[in-house]
Amino acid sequence: MISLIDNSNVVAFQCSSKTLNQAFEYLLIFLLCINVQKALSNSTSCPADTYPDVYRGGRRDVNHCTTFVLSKELKTTKNMPETKGDNTLLGKMVNFCKYNFKNGQLLSYLNEEATRYHQYYKYPEKEITVHSGTEVGKTRHTYEILNYNYIRLRECYLNTAVYFNRSSNEISTTLMERCQGYNWYFRKVIDIMHPWWQNYNFSESGNEYRKRLDSMCRCMNIQSESNEYKFATPVLRCLAGYCKYFACVSESYKNCIDERIEQCTFPPNENICREYTYVRHQEAEIPYGKECPARDYGEICDCPCSDLEWSEWSAKSTTCGPYTRERYKVVKGFENVEVDCTQERYKCCFSIEEGLQTDCKDFFINSNKTIMEHNETCTKNGGTIIKTEAGYFCECDDSRYGTLCEKSYTFCEDHPNTCQNGGKCFNAGSSYICSCTSDFQGVNCTIPEITCNNGKECLNGGNCSLVDGKHICVCSPVYTGKFCESHTGLCKKNTCKNGGCCAVLSETHFQCLCARGFKGTLCEEAVSTLEEIAITLSNYYITMVIAICSLVAVTFLYLSGKAVRRHRKRRRARYSKQLKAPKEPKTLSTETNL
Repeated sequence: MISLIDNSNVVAFQCSSKTLNQAFEYLLIFLLCINVQKALSNSTSCPADTYPDVYRGGRRDVNHCTTFVLSKELKTTKNMPETKGDNTLLGKMVNFCKYNFKNGQLLSYLNEEATRYHQYYKYPEKEITVHSGTEVGKTRHTYEILNYNYIRLRECYLNTAVYFNRSSNEISTTLMERCQGYNWYFRKVIDIMHPWWQNYNFSESGNEYRKRLDSMCRCMNIQSESNEYKFATPVLRCLAGYCKYFACVSESYKNCIDERIEQCTFPPNENICREYTYVRHQEAEIPYGKECPARDYGEICDCPCSDLEWSEWSAKSTTCGPYTRERYKVVKGFENVEVDCTQERYKCCFSIEEGLQTDCKDFFINSNKTIMEHNETCTKNGGTIIKTEAGYFCECDDSRYGTLCEKSYTFCEDHPNTCQNGGKCFNAGSSYICSCTSDFQGVNCTIPEITCNNGKECLNGGNCSLVDGKHICVCSPVYTGKFCESHTGLCKKNTCKNGGCCAVLSETHFQCLCARGFKGTLCEEAVSTLEEIAITLSNYYITMVIAICSLVAVTFLYLSGKAVRRHRKRRRARYSKQLKAPKEPKTLSTETNL
């Protein structure tokens, strides 16, 4: 019997199988790429993603952000150093981006290149106005005679623009030209216009020139999902309130990443098994990284323990107070493998018993350690033994913990990068304290220290001096404070020495009233014995003279008063006599000449 096989059909079947396998492989690769892309897209966030009610913008790619900040934030931001020698609007925006975002830089819209930083974003407002991040100086007007491309005469308006150069990471300047020339060969007018002067023809440039503004700014018109280089306003004075936002570019922030794994096991702090467990791959980076969502361990499931017998119960953990003990057996899959469940607990199932030991007055509470055996251990570790009705316990100082104070807090050792910028970490119980260098401050030494050499000047005649490697303000005698901002008054606690009393005479003068036995401007000199005797005698004689003079004056006044009274008495007596004497009759005498 002869059987015939159609070879063409076999070949066709083989080819179709090969094609299906290739298609399946491509599909797997495609799905893998999608999952990788999705994982990357969720691995980082930007300020606008975490706080959409505060910022606009988003991620430019996995590692970079563009953030639009409300201009009013420039007035409310605290703990941000001032730009030394530059308190302009541009300087404030540069500082805000630098100190509030990771490797933040101001985005200056000097030309169309800047718009590539935000062409994929959507905004609730559909469009927003953003400061161009460029300040243009006063306009100059020039004429030039050229012999280039048949242009013989060219009229120009020139401006110096100040902007933030992201390549050099500093504020830079550039020259902006607006020129018009006549090409004699082609007989037409040639215009040269910098992109920032969009919407300004040459005649309008003349109108702007006549305004003579010292500095000029413009607001960009930024639309959702658009990279069009477009302005929303004409040239304006440089004030913070004209444009609603300004733009910062920065690095993105890592999000918390948890991987959910299907594995029936014990969740943390639970004594029953659930369907899933989690593996933490990445912590959230503060302040704009997103925290992981709450974990869902699924429904209760049967712990996958083997069918072997349980081990014997372990010894009770304490002989005083609450105790635990456990027994164990391996999980399925490890029945024929030697496993030490005390070391490889994840390979075993555990049954835990909890109880309370009450007859334990000779033991440390919550332990199986007796007073007789371990009292020296407690005191050796800096602890103090305290007796209570329930037993004894070892009271530790702030640096240690444990039943016998046998453990030391090691926060700094466990977290070596807690204190930033050269700060030193010191354990403080279960927490820590950072000792910062002179250039930084804050809980983790992350805030730059504002000194008279960086951000502010000394007030009221103070001098900025380098003392012990740090710039400080050396104040005049009547001022104090970090920047000599407070008036201290002339009289301080120890201005007058040796118990002298300080008396203020005016805003700039005072006098020390010295205690007995001292002299000098500040009562700094002791009076010698001879001087003290002379002063005592001098004071005695002065007192005697004053007493004698006072006695003479009193005597004189007394005698004078007595004489006056006697004189008045005599006058009254004479006057009384005259009143009592009889009056004589009057007689008329006539003389006759014979």
